Amino acid sequence: MKRAHRKTREQAGFTLLVVMLVIAAMAAAGVAVLGLVDNEIQTVGRSREESEAVGVAEGGVMDAIDDELLGSQLPDFSTPQLTATYRTPGASPWISTAQRRSYSTQLRFLRVVPISESSQNWSRALVYEVDGTGSVVDGDATAQVSAEVYRTISVPPGTLLPRVHAK
Repeated sequence: MKRAHRKTREQAGFTLLVVMLVIAAMAAAGVAVLGLVDNEIQTVGRSREESEAVGVAEGGVMDAIDDELLGSQLPDFSTPQLTATYRTPGASPWISTAQRRSYSTQLRFLRVVPISESSQNWSRALVYEVDGTGSVVDGDATAQVSAEVYRTISVPPGTLLPRVHAK
């Protein structure tokens, strides 16, 4: 009878050891899962900030394109490096110090494109690149968006326009 009792005690000790190992393995798995969840939350946060930065950059480009005074800010043939910085309007929904988002927009002269020619005048398009950079959370996420816009001009036949461009 003593033998049977001793065997049960040894089995109980072994069972306790197995249970402790299983609990330790489950705890390690739980810590690993928490680490993965935390990593996923950070990734989703960065993705959201990057998407917001793209929206801010697109908004900056649209602010520039929709601005009635854009024509006065576009670079011409005498502008150094054929590039100008767009001056942001006073109130833009895309700029918010409280939400820590902003944008900057560059205007570049790209090329002259013929539109039509007649004996009276020639129509040309001056093509510009509007390049917006959006920034969110003090620069933690940035994005760049570009668009081309043009302005038409008429010149007398035979007028030679400078062959320069910003790119």
